[in-house]
Amino acid sequence: MKKKENKHVQEEKALWLELEQYEKSGCMICLNGRPSMPKRIVSECLREDGSYMRDFVSDDERYVKKIDFVRIKEEQ
Repeated sequence: MKKKENKHVQEEKALWLELEQYEKSGCMICLNGRPSMPKRIVSECLREDGSYMRDFVSDDERYVKKIDFVRIKEEQ
């Protein structure tokens, strides 16, 4: 069980650091279309019952200006 917990913590840290870098570069980070903080996105995206897709929006010069984490609804 401890290995699984360590892996989860590592995933959280990696996503957090990635989102902080995007934020520092001026990129807007959203969750389902609404501006959000990295902490909220990390907790939502790494929940076991959630699946999220990243939607990258670039400017005319092809720089990423916005990342939207969109929840994927699974068909049942």
